[in-house]
Amino acid sequence: MTSKIDLISDISPSKENRTIIVRVVRLWFVRDIKKDQFPFSLEMVLMDNKGDRINASVRRTLIYKYEKELSEDRVISIGNFGFASNVGSYKTARHP
Repeated sequence: MTSKIDLISDISPSKENRTIIVRVVRLWFVRDIKKDQFPFSLEMVLMDNKGDRINASVRRTLIYKYEKELSEDRVISIGNFGFASNVGSYKTARHP
């Protein structure tokens, strides 16, 4: 069964089984400043074909699984992902 491809602007808490096709605009690793462990997470800014952007994170326990598949300017399909509200004073994207 194939799932419908969604746009970033279509992502909402009420929607399950989302799949998006995006380009990795920017990718960087974050260090855990409390324990000085590297990497703590893998952060990305993703953009869909309409130009909408969203921030994405891969937690430390899953970096090994996706690190080799992810690079800047690569187009990827992402499905079965969780999300949280874009809150805080520093935001890498405008999507809520």
